[in-house]
Amino acid sequence: MPEIQRVINYGLRAFLLIALFVALPRAQTPPKGLSLPSQTTAQVAIIPLGTQVSLRQQSWVLWMLARQGWSHWRWFPPQALPPTSYSKRFRRYRAERLTDFLAKHYRRKARWVIGITNEDISTELRGFLDHAVLGLTDPTHATIVLSSARLPKKTWEVAWRSLILHEWGHLFGLVHCPDASCVMFDRLGQDPALAWSEHFCASCEQQLRTAQKGPFPQVQKKPIPLKSGR
Repeated sequence: MPEIQRVINYGLRAFLLIALFVALPRAQTPPKGLSLPSQTTAQVAIIPLGTQVSLRQQSWVLWMLARQGWSHWRWFPPQALPPTSYSKRFRRYRAERLTDFLAKHYRRKARWVIGITNEDISTELRGFLDHAVLGLTDPTHATIVLSSARLPKKTWEVAWRSLILHEWGHLFGLVHCPDASCVMFDRLGQDPALAWSEHFCASCEQQLRTAQKGPFPQVQKKPIPLKSGR
């Protein structure tokens, strides 16, 4: 039975991917001037972390990649969340420990790594003791972790797409934008009724296009040394 369920899941995933590419035919063509790696090297690795990460959540990550012109990606089987990333004191997972985990295990397989989870995550970076976040990007190790735990239920899909684009922008060096209509606007502490954006402002769009022309981080050939005490 597990084998049959696995075949069904892969069949559903393939159907969603085909439907998505049909809906976004132009997105398969990289922007002019974009330098691509060989087809044997994945540009982006996508890893579900924990249980119950839906195919729809994963397909929206692919939507973002197609929208940005990235066509070489690779899905990996769901991976259990590392116990060492869980904070018993605050009862949620440390985002920076998850990005470390992704870097250690997947940066030798792709240039960029995206982990997806439904678990609540937080960070102790930048002097915070425990700061809840929707996502965290580590540009140094080219990794992203995304969490749907705190997204509004009624508008989760638009919020999820906005989160994906926001963290992708951080991956390429974009900082928070003062324009509330830009996807790079920092929503932390803002009015919950503020509409989620799915678009970059003109300035951020230009910065992102420039950054995505390279140079790019290389696929790691050796294990990545990670900081201790995080």
